[in-house]
Amino acid sequence: MQRALLIAQDLGDALYEIQTLSNLGLVHGQDGDLKASQDQLLEAARVINELDAEPKFGVVEIIDGDTVRYKLAGDVLPDEEPLVRQGIGHAGDRA
Repeated sequence: MQRALLIAQDLGDALYEIQTLSNLGLVHGQDGDLKASQDQLLEAARVINELDAEPKFGVVEIIDGDTVRYKLAGDVLPDEEPLVRQGIGHAGDRA
């Protein structure tokens, strides 16, 4: 499935990318790797949010120097709020 994800990204096919990320998240979850599952599902939500100006899944992008990571808006810590990139989601979107 990682190959399918690369193909979707190379094609610029956001819907195929979302579907593949969601499938990867489900497979990781079924395998008991909850961290990897959450990472894939959060990435799928981030791509969905990019397709629509108004975030639907409460996922935020946190930029700290050269590091970019994604979290559920409700999990953003107070010291991370200034690092949240607007337009992807923001801490006010807490789910």
